[in-house]
Amino acid sequence: MALELNTTPTFSERVAAADMAVVGTITGPVRVEDALGYEKPRIMGFFELQVEEALLGKPPERLVLLRIVGDGSMKRPRWSTEIVAGTRMLLLLSRDVSPELPENLYTPYFSSAFPIEEGERIRLQADLLDDASRKALRPTRGVVTLARVRQTLAGAVRSREKRRRELEALIPRQRRGEYPEVLEAPWGAIQADVPVGPFVAIPDPTAPEAGRDVELSTPPKPEPRPSRRRPRRTKRQT
Repeated sequence: MALELNTTPTFSERVAAADMAVVGTITGPVRVEDALGYEKPRIMGFFELQVEEALLGKPPERLVLLRIVGDGSMKRPRWSTEIVAGTRMLLLLSRDVSPELPENLYTPYFSSAFPIEEGERIRLQADLLDDASRKALRPTRGVVTLARVRQTLAGAVRSREKRRRELEALIPRQRRGEYPEVLEAPWGAIQADVPVGPFVAIPDPTAPEAGRDVELSTPPKPEPRPSRRRPRRTKRQT
């Protein structure tokens, strides 16, 4: 089922959902292709992100590959995320997983790419600031400092680590470890000379019940009970 949101996620909601938050510089796109699976023609661009600082999560490498979907043509693209090449930015990223895409690929979560202005200040739109965001970031006319963002994300890291420890405490130590590999068909790992599938009971043709037609009958209607009313007395004629 597709995820439907009636409103734009706030900054605190984006931090809770993001896999990684970094400060870095974007270059590219290094490659542009047609994007499949959309009702109308779209394109996708692959950008390189040079990570300067990881505030949440662990980047696989210092150079991270981003995918951003856009409209228009390959020569004149209109990207869904405003990318300022060569500009230092704060990005909240999510893993971008698909069979035809490379591994360790990310995309800005809900276009969360914010340029860092002079004085390490970041400008946030009004709809991104709810009560929790305002309390944590303390914005001034929509402008927050990178130092305050670092403190907020450090708190998110501590909260995630606390939840991880609580979950580990619920799981017995002997059951911890990596999950076994999941196969599409559980019987695919069984070595057999004949095809193996879900168990289905096969009727025995030699059984006395085999091949008999089932006669459908309706139960007889119950007989009416005799009336317990006494007969009415008639007046004697004199």
